Amino acid sequence: MTQTVKNSLKAALVLIVIAVVAVTALMLANAFFPKYQPKLDLAKVTQLQTVAAAGVEDQAALDGGYYRIFSSEAKTDEFDIVKFNKDYKGSNDNNKVLAVYSVEKGDNAGQFITETKTTGFGTQIQIILTSFDAAGKILKVNVIEFTNGDYYAGEYANLSAKLGGKDSIELSDVKSSGATDSSNGVLKNIDMSLKAVKAIIAAGGAK
Repeated sequence: MTQTVKNSLKAALVLIVIAVVAVTALMLANAFFPKYQPKLDLAKVTQLQTVAAAGVEDQAALDGGYYRIFSSEAKTDEFDIVKFNKDYKGSNDNNKVLAVYSVEKGDNAGQFITETKTTGFGTQIQIILTSFDAAGKILKVNVIEFTNGDYYAGEYANLSAKLGGKDSIELSDVKSSGATDSSNGVLKNIDMSLKAVKAIIAAGGAK
């Protein structure tokens, strides 16, 4: 066996070891840090109240069924969220509707709330809640997560005032004083929400 062949085999072995280590690390990460799955618990109700208040305390809203999660990574009668995400996101797995909620009763019964996620600048992950009236017009918006901290969340604290009453938006509607890339991420979030809610309404709403 020539030295060249030996070196090639060593290099291949190193690559195999690296691949095995990387896969193992990913499996461990998934085990200890599971993928985020929206669920209707007390913490989520507290967030939902910021965009579509039920008129009762958080625990009472949870116990009393004031909100319903009717789409969460699964097909339902109202909305095929898997197909929607596949059609919308293209090659970017970070652009997706995480869940859709309906307000079942209380002060804002009949409203919809979307929970969406996109990537903005670099690896910045944005998760946004947006509420809509029964006609599909934006009511309120709440940025609930930015991976690079409170700075961008503060930049977009006035989205409700900018977008309330709209049923379509463009970049100038969400442009902050920060980077255009982060604004593009917010735009994608709201655009997904608008399209999802319109699809739900066209299908007859949340049954």
